[in-house]
Amino acid sequence: MTDGYVTHARGTDELFSAVLDRSIPFRFMARGHSMHPFIRDADVIIVSPLGGRRPRVGDVVAFLSSDARLVIHRVVARTSSQRDTAAAYLIRGDNCSKADGRVKPEAVLGVVTRVERAGRPRGFLAGPGAAALAFLSRTGALRFATGCAGLPRRAAGAALRQLQRTQSYRRALRRLGPSFAIEPASPADEAELMRRFGLRADLRPREDDTSVTAFVARVGSEAGRVVGFVELVRRDASDVPFDGAWIHSTMVATPYRGMGIAEMLLQRAIAAARDFGEVELRLSVFADNAPAVGLYRKLGFERDMSPLLAERLESEEHPGGRHLVAFRVSLAQSGADAADKGVPR
Repeated sequence: MTDGYVTHARGTDELFSAVLDRSIPFRFMARGHSMHPFIRDADVIIVSPLGGRRPRVGDVVAFLSSDARLVIHRVVARTSSQRDTAAAYLIRGDNCSKADGRVKPEAVLGVVTRVERAGRPRGFLAGPGAAALAFLSRTGALRFATGCAGLPRRAAGAALRQLQRTQSYRRALRRLGPSFAIEPASPADEAELMRRFGLRADLRPREDDTSVTAFVARVGSEAGRVVGFVELVRRDASDVPFDGAWIHSTMVATPYRGMGIAEMLLQRAIAAARDFGEVELRLSVFADNAPAVGLYRKLGFERDMSPLLAERLESEEHPGGRHLVAFRVSLAQSGADAADKGVPR
């Protein structure tokens, strides 16, 4: 089974089926990368009932896989086998190296009729062009073509990231770049975070056992655009091994990296955790993300060698076989170092 767009909440497939049985469209968030670039992680998908019609080649459909996962992929062919003469569908993700296999008609629950990104409708090549897209996907040419189409942008991005790592670029950018301010985030920032980063942040006040305090970096005049974000998440002791205070979702828009924004966001989160009375702060990061690891070490973070936490992080699957490692910092120690490093207290 290829990596698909799966709804992770328990009972979602039953709710999905029940809603469609009443001929009501079902709206939910896509998770995964198997339909990239036409459907991206955190896009909002609307699936409508088939209404008695058969899926067409090229349709993006929702179906239940053999292991009872809800998956959103494209129909690339109608097929039958010598053992089973009944019609079935060959279904494949646009960004998958292989098909999901033959899917029986009764497993197909609905068809995607709308994709939204940051609240705006996005084209996902339905309609007349979908059959041609299905042919390209079936032959494997689609994945190759979309990969090549993104090469110039990825190459430019890689070159910029390399430049941003040089000390001369960083010094020049900090001296000549625009001013920025670190401020508490609010629910009003959610739409901008989704537009710029594809991040679905819930910044409303919470009444459960998890407390979220978020900060944004703004560039420009008052109420300027958001170019950076960080979350401080605090969980109670029942959420082992992810209890306590954690840094989540540290991100800075690519053109503004190298200005010290990430460091200032983290310093603000560290200060907030200390003000809340936390004794230590933890985070997870991809082991191969050298710039991020270097920044965390600069701020006093060290590897967290907890066996239980390491086991949980290693059990998580990520694209490209990447794996997460945990870091921690003693807030008492970081507080002692704050005066030397300029960390706000």
